[in-house]
Amino acid sequence: MTSSSTRMAHAVLRVAVALSPPERREWSRAMQAEMHHASDENALPFALGCLWTMAKARATTQTTILNAVRWTLVLCAVAWSVLHIRLAGQLSASGATIPSMLAYFAAAAIAMGAFFTAVRGLRAAVLLATPVIVVSGFVAIGIDHLLPPQAFAHFYRAIAIEYVAILLLAMMIAIGVPAWAPFVLLSTSHCISTKRQKSAIYGTSLSGVVHICSSASNVILGQKFGAV
Repeated sequence: MTSSSTRMAHAVLRVAVALSPPERREWSRAMQAEMHHASDENALPFALGCLWTMAKARATTQTTILNAVRWTLVLCAVAWSVLHIRLAGQLSASGATIPSMLAYFAAAAIAMGAFFTAVRGLRAAVLLATPVIVVSGFVAIGIDHLLPPQAFAHFYRAIAIEYVAILLLAMMIAIGVPAWAPFVLLSTSHCISTKRQKSAIYGTSLSGVVHICSSASNVILGQKFGAV
């Protein structure tokens, strides 16, 4: 009869197999085969180790990194849209009708950008942010020439500068992460393999030293007791 710990171990192993990236499918099959030879008391620790290994393998894939960056930008855009709605409410309460309408429009536009980024990916974020950065830059530079002198000129300039700064940062992330992720993952895997090779060499050399020391001590003790 299968014990509860063994059933739990098989459940954990199924989760580990589901988490495994496509390039680690052979590891998954090897883990499943090894589970059949594990004892009841060792099955659960073995399955937890497999789960930890596959979770790390999944977290370090390029697809996972790009998805994490995309959804981070989406959540930040949603939060930015909510802040615009709050600002629009405050402006409307103070009697600033046109700035509040512009804030509501900006909130809707940012929410739409978050939606298209979630659906289409990081490239959509770049395509949507580029024209907004250009327009905001022109507004920040030429607000005094575009509009007659008014009380909200400094407000419009500050908002335009904020758009340029935030969207430039988002574009740098959306462009830089896909470009640099393969190199980072390659260097990370190279460092891991180098550490493993050094550990193997160190372990082999250490066992050799232990063997030599053991042989030498046996010879010395043999000579000593032989002399006696």
